[in-house]
Amino acid sequence: MAWYEIGWVTTATASGTPLAAIRAPTRNSRIWEIGYGLNAATATLASLFRNTNGSYAASTSTSVGQQENPADAAGTTLVDTAWSTAPTITAASRIRRFQLPATIGASLIWTFRNGLWVRSATATDILVLWNEGGSSCSVLNGYCIWEE
Repeated sequence: MAWYEIGWVTTATASGTPLAAIRAPTRNSRIWEIGYGLNAATATLASLFRNTNGSYAASTSTSVGQQENPADAAGTTLVDTAWSTAPTITAASRIRRFQLPATIGASLIWTFRNGLWVRSATATDILVLWNEGGSSCSVLNGYCIWEE
């Protein structure tokens, strides 16, 4: 397996909407770390979920991860930050939750001691960062580290 990384910027989404989604369309991915920081002084409450919408496939803004070693195969894991058909979630699929104060630059890093798997070609095995606050959240600067 090879190591990959990606950085992205979300939009300031309304309450009860997705911020970003991590998916693996062709190869399984093992997520080791996800980090986020606030771009504005807006308190932000967000959670990491597994997608519950089996038909999710309509992203309109997608970025591809980059390999840490240029000799490795190109990455296949994707991060989406906009959709024409957004992912959906249920409270039962929550993995982690965080609240950051209204301070520019406030940030967090989630690590997964055994890795957090995203299986390829499985529409319900997508990680979704979701705005759970009572209003719009800050734009988030995010990153992820994984292996494929």
